[in-house]
Amino acid sequence: MLHEEGQTPTRARDIQDRYEIVCDRAAADSLVPRRMRDHLNELAMLGIASRTERNEGEVGGRYYEYALDTNPDLLLEALDETVDVVGVTEAIQRRLDRSARSH
Repeated sequence: MLHEEGQTPTRARDIQDRYEIVCDRAAADSLVPRRMRDHLNELAMLGIASRTERNEGEVGGRYYEYALDTNPDLLLEALDETVDVVGVTEAIQRRLDRSARSH
């Protein structure tokens, strides 16, 4: 999870790479980048993620960065079935292990 790895906020294209790995593991078709960005924007509207506009001028252009804006433990609990299907990254496993020890 990019959040766990301290790599947020991050651009949608970086999230897309991780998203495609999850889709491959789940044997599901991934969304095209435009549709995935639409979903990220919906998550931002719902308060699950935050979205920050960046403008790097003519050289870098205008883009958005996204970050998780909710408790990761609650998110993993909500995604429990998905995690069972696709597995977890090392960062997610560390969070699950910490959460299990605290309960």
